[in-house]
Amino acid sequence: MGGTVDPGAASVGGSGWPAPRLASRLAVLTVAGLAASGAYLAAVKVFQRATLNADENSYLFQAANFLEGRIARAVPPFTYAFDFPLTIRTPDGRWLSRYPFGHPLWLAPGVWLGDPHLMPALALALSVLAVGRAGSLLGGPRSGLAAALALALSPFVLFYHGTLLSHSSGGAVGRPHARRLPGMAARRPSA
Repeated sequence: MGGTVDPGAASVGGSGWPAPRLASRLAVLTVAGLAASGAYLAAVKVFQRATLNADENSYLFQAANFLEGRIARAVPPFTYAFDFPLTIRTPDGRWLSRYPFGHPLWLAPGVWLGDPHLMPALALALSVLAVGRAGSLLGGPRSGLAAALALALSPFVLFYHGTLLSHSSGGAVGRPHARRLPGMAARRPSA
């Protein structure tokens, strides 16, 4: 069997993955972990785990409702003392968040573990992985790593994922759609 061997296509450990691709995947995974650590550090050291606005309080309230197995809880006595923005009091005496359930459900495992700030950090790690995968599919392993680094090194992104706001979980939702990018790129008109 004759032929030439492409040295760039040599597999690592018989896995069938080319060495540069494996190195790039490991690098993107490392960048994702470091980004999650940076976001968590921002939550703990910069924001001191404080909620910054009524939105975050409403998400945490609804996450606590879900952990108790309910969508709404009974309005407590002296309702004026518990009336805070972005909640709904129904005419039949129920009390719940006015936001859709997605983000509070995302925060619920962190609330259950005693630290809801773990979840936005996880969302950032998933987002970095998704962006790295998308860059890799569109431009190769180096592009994937560059895209992951660009997202992970953004101060805005790191600080935003240090909060409990819903954009963190919303950004992580796009991860499964990265597999569609090669087909989308193939259909785009050339310049």
